Amino acid sequence: MMGVPAFIVGEESFVGLDVDKLESLLDYRVQHCPTCGQMLRVPKNKGTIVVTCSKCETKFKLNT
Repeated sequence: MMGVPAFIVGEESFVGLDVDKLESLLDYRVQHCPTCGQMLRVPKNKGTIVVTCSKCETKFKLNT
């Protein structure tokens, strides 16, 4: 199969896999829980926050 990925994030759209651009447009990042490895969606640019894992309920501080 051949194709080119296209993305629409908010008001912006672009064609092609540009990971840096995609990550810069998202308002969150994926963080793994240090205890169980669960993938958590964490907001960006919020300073230091306390994250609670939805799986094991571990709490940890994270600088966003």
